[in-house]
Amino acid sequence: RALAINEEFAPPYNQLGYALRNLGDFDGAAKAFKRYTELIPDEPNPYDSYAELLMKVGKFQESIAQYEKALEINPNFTASYVGMAYDWMFLGDFEKARGALARALFIAPNDGERRQILLWIATSYAHEGNLERAFAELDRRVEISRKGQDLLTVAGDVYLQARVLAEYGRADGGFANVIYNEGDPSKGFARHPRAGFFSTVASRTPGTPSSRCTR
Repeated sequence: RALAINEEFAPPYNQLGYALRNLGDFDGAAKAFKRYTELIPDEPNPYDSYAELLMKVGKFQESIAQYEKALEINPNFTASYVGMAYDWMFLGDFEKARGALARALFIAPNDGERRQILLWIATSYAHEGNLERAFAELDRRVEISRKGQDLLTVAGDVYLQARVLAEYGRADGGFANVIYNEGDPSKGFARHPRAGFFSTVASRTPGTPSSRCTR
């Protein structure tokens, strides 16, 4: 209806693109996103949205090129660094993925985004089988929450660590981790030398934040 009133009004093309993508109409989504870029070529979000679609259909290099266009317009557009990192992970280049995530981490505007980016960095190490580094990134998440005195979030991270241990056959370690932190989750994680990374994170192909489709 919005486009029937004004075909030059850009925002509905973004919403239309995501709606068509979710319905499996990738050609229709591509047309919507391309029109979105044509209407506001000096904004980063249209290129970011189109890049996300290209990633969805497996065109990772083309997706990276669109993310780069977004970042040429706004070097502080965090979502495009994250999207580019997903592309590099799909391509198997985890070093480049972490490079993009490091830039995203540097400009992240709040602790919530920093914690999420650290989880993605941990995931990249997990895909490589480097579980010690994956755990180190999870510890950095805890430290952010602890400094902010967000004990509920720290407790959630402790629970995540316990599930890591349990899912890799170390239920005893997972139970000990929860007991160790009972009543004071700010203490951090108990260590177990054979701990593995959260399997549903490590094995899942990288996703994209659902909030991005609302922009």
